[in-house]
Amino acid sequence: MSSAEKIFNAALARLSQASEGYRNSELNRASYIAGGIIGAGHMSEQGAVDVLLKQALAIGLLEKEAKSSIESGLRRGQLKPFALSPDDRRAAIKPNANLLKKPKWQAMLPAPPDAPDYHLVRHYSLGTPHEFFEYLDENGLIHFVVARWNSEDGKEIRPLSFGLNERRWTFKRPQRLIPLNMPEIISNPQCKILICEGETAAIAAHNMCEQMVATCGHGGAQQAHVTDWSVLEGRECLILPDDDAASIETWAPAMQKILFNVGATVTLLDGHRFWELAGEDAHE
Repeated sequence: MSSAEKIFNAALARLSQASEGYRNSELNRASYIAGGIIGAGHMSEQGAVDVLLKQALAIGLLEKEAKSSIESGLRRGQLKPFALSPDDRRAAIKPNANLLKKPKWQAMLPAPPDAPDYHLVRHYSLGTPHEFFEYLDENGLIHFVVARWNSEDGKEIRPLSFGLNERRWTFKRPQRLIPLNMPEIISNPQCKILICEGETAAIAAHNMCEQMVATCGHGGAQQAHVTDWSVLEGRECLILPDDDAASIETWAPAMQKILFNVGATVTLLDGHRFWELAGEDAHE
């Protein structure tokens, strides 16, 4: 095996080992190396393209994206036939440990319009969710989704986000949480905001108080602070806790403090009385 073949094969091996966030750049690099070898007359262009494309598809890159990276890399490489610096040769042969590390997971915000239907997602242990609640951003695009499973023992809640590097729906929180019904909050600047602990309560409250915009954050009674409530600056807000101790004693006081800090006007409602009138299951 010639030295050119060894370098190209090493670049292919490095490509096959690269973690998801680095695969496209590694494909471009392998193509650049192939371009230099082709320019020196040691390899046919079609043969290199076939090998590179096959490897790219095998590691999950999209064909159109892969062909673009291959073409770009080959073109640059052929400008300097086999003109690889010693550093380039060593880098092609020796894997870069940093490139093998899995990048930190992040959500794509908002989810792309062509994202697969999240209704088809199944949780590995909980199965198919019974309900979904979309959290839309200020432009009406999906920021993330909350999935809910109902059972005789109660409920299970999981956030569902579309991955930036792993382009699929994953049961993980996005890096930033926003309130439910963000478009309605923004488009109705004079409306009072009715803040509930969870999605079901917000929907029930909206049906009873249609002149207000009902909202909530994701996370439950202990995590009011994880949502970015800054959109409520200057708004008149009414806090409506669930009819239980955790909501009344923990969530409601935390929300009061948060809303004061963002510059909202705050009124605390009697959750017990409200839900008694609505029906005890309305906020479950």
